Amino acid sequence: MSVPIISSKKLSQEQVNLGRIWLAGLLGSAGAVIANLITRAVLFAALPLPAEFPPLQMGAIAMLTAIGTLLAAVVYALVARFLSRPVTVFRWIAIVVLIVSILPNFALMVNPTAIPFPFPGASGLAFGVLIVFHIVAALVSVLTLTGMTRKNV
Repeated sequence: MSVPIISSKKLSQEQVNLGRIWLAGLLGSAGAVIANLITRAVLFAALPLPAEFPPLQMGAIAMLTAIGTLLAAVVYALVARFLSRPVTVFRWIAIVVLIVSILPNFALMVNPTAIPFPFPGASGLAFGVLIVFHIVAALVSVLTLTGMTRKNV
């Protein structure tokens, strides 16, 4: 039985500049907020979305996107500090967290009345659109964090 060997080139691509994580985290968070607000404008122009649905308000989108993406930066900093393949591990963590974060929206898309507290304007479409914001924020944040922090070796 042979053990796969990771090439030195692959390992060098995994080296992270720890000093740049916080800048990348802030830029990734700001970029994700802007991208989600643009996405919101496009979706509101294209779809009959309920303006009264609290999670679709601009402030809610901006705040929740900022919190989630800044938490991603904290996770990335920890992964980069303690693991030898931080980019790969962080991307897998991001995929798992993204899936877990959108599962409730999928469930509420199917049955919007299942929420324990009523939201004005709650509909399957409204909960489905929230999934788009999760994906946009994850893409912008993860690509910014991993792209800006790689050491050029």
